[in-house]
Parts: sequence; structure tokens; C-alpha cells
Amino acid sequence: MLLHEISTTGVFDETADWPAFRTRMGARLTEISTNNFVPEPTASQNSFLQSLLDTFNTSFSTAPPFTIQRLAELIERPNQHYGTHARDKYLRAIQRVVTVESSVGDFGMAAFGTSNSSTFSGTVGALSGNVLNENTGVVLSPIAWLIDTGTPPPDSPHEAQEADVKEEMEVHNIENQLINEERPDDEKIENGINGVDGGKKDEIANGDDHDRKSSESGTSDGPVNEGGNEEPMDIE
Repeated sequence: MLLHEISTTGVFDETADWPAFRTRMGARLTEISTNNFVPEPTASQNSFLQSLLDTFNTSFSTAPPFTIQRLAELIERPNQHYGTHARDKYLRAIQRVVTVESSVGDFGMAAFGTSNSSTFSGTVGALSGNVLNENTGVVLSPIAWLIDTGTPPPDSPHEAQEADVKEEMEVHNIENQLINEERPDDEKIENGINGVDGGKKDEIANGDDHDRKSSESGTSDGPVNEGGNEEPMDIE
């Protein structure tokens, strides 16, 4: 069956009658929407499906879309990924594959299915250059990180984040090392302030306190004040 062949290989037989096959696919979509899902389709769902079929018939009147394989899968196995209550999701899936602009001829799908298949299905590094579609002039460039150039692929966001954290930790360690190297000088300065100078300050403070106490008690270790309270001499 042509539908099964397309869903399996992704290749549409160019000798087949595409307009007739397109009409059968549209009828099958209407049948699926009505019978494979519950409850019965609403008027808006029927209208939405009809607009999709109109787009499909108009945009691809002469050749199938390049999404023909996915469309064939949805028609052949409608409930494989969509439950019986998921009509809206199924119709949205149909919308994604029929509202495209390119047909299979725009990308040379027939060529990709034959001579160039080994180029794209080989191991990493098999791609060696651009692929030119001689019919349309479209050049398909290989994905850069699939080419075996000896250059490692770009770092993932997670690896880049780990590298930033590592660099930040190294800078932090260097700053701590510099602080530790400067600490002895800081201690010397602190000892000078709290040591010799501190002793002098304590000595001066003790002397001032002693003088204040002597003044309050009326005694002094120094000479007696000659004025004021001195007793008169007895003269005979």
C-alpha cells in the first residue's frame, strides 16, 4: 500500500497519481476525525479540519509537502500517540504538517532517498561538504559539529558554568593568599600601637590620676606651698 510505504520510507513514488492520492488522504482525515475520537466533532472542529484540507489541496496541488512521511504516519496510525479524547491535539498535529510552504521537490527528497542517503546516515565525520540540488539550486550545508575536523564541539552551558565557578574560586584563593602574606606587617603595626605607645599612655594616665588624688587629699610628695596655710613663726 502506498500510504504504508510513504510512512515507512518517506519516499513518494513519482509515478503515482498525486492529486488522486491527495484526495484520498483528505477523505481519510475526515473519517478519522469523525470515527477515531470521542465525542462527536463539534462544528468548530469540523470547520478547522476543512480549512486544513483547503490549505493542503491548494498549496500542494502538484507535489506532496516535504512533511509527507509524518502526514502518512498520522493517517495510518492516528491513535498511536493521540488518545480517543485528543481530537484537538490530533488536528493540531495535522496543521503542523500541512501548513508548510515547501514540497519534496524543493529539497530534492528523491535524491536524498537514493544516492545521498549514505552521506547523511553515516557515522560522525562522514559529512565532508555541501550538497547541491541541481534541479532547484538549493545548497544544503552540513552541520558544523558533525564534521570530524579534530576540533572539539563547543562547551555545553553546564560545562561553561562550571568553568566560571572554578575561575571565581581560584581568584578568591589568590586574594586570601595575598591577605595572609600581608598579615605579619599588620600585626607589627597593631603591636606597636598596643605595646610601647600603649605603655606610655598608661604611665601618663596613672601619673595624672595620682596628682588628682593628692590634690583632693591635701597631701603631696613635693614641696609645701609657701602661701596660705603656713603657721606664723614665734618671735620673742
